[in-house]
Amino acid sequence: MPADNLESRSAASGRCGITVAYWRSKVDVKIGVADTGRELVVNSTASPEEIEAQVAHAFKDPSSTLTLVDEKGRKVLIPSAKIAYVEIAPADSRRVGFMVAD
Repeated sequence: MPADNLESRSAASGRCGITVAYWRSKVDVKIGVADTGRELVVNSTASPEEIEAQVAHAFKDPSSTLTLVDEKGRKVLIPSAKIAYVEIAPADSRRVGFMVAD
């Protein structure tokens, strides 16, 4: 993951210091493409508002191309005229829990 996506904070806990890493929220973008049976799924670190603005801009001109960048830096290009629908949702994050045993 890109280094600019990571925030770290240190906290003191007893005798040892603990560093906790916080990742920015990720967004899942599902794109239905006309004349295909599958949808494209792009995991992005962009905000939902940024993705929505890019999609709206692409819809203004049917000859344009929607370009999205995923969390690994790969570009996905889709001709606007072929976009059937776009779904923007927060990505499911894995939850990790800690329990203190008695």
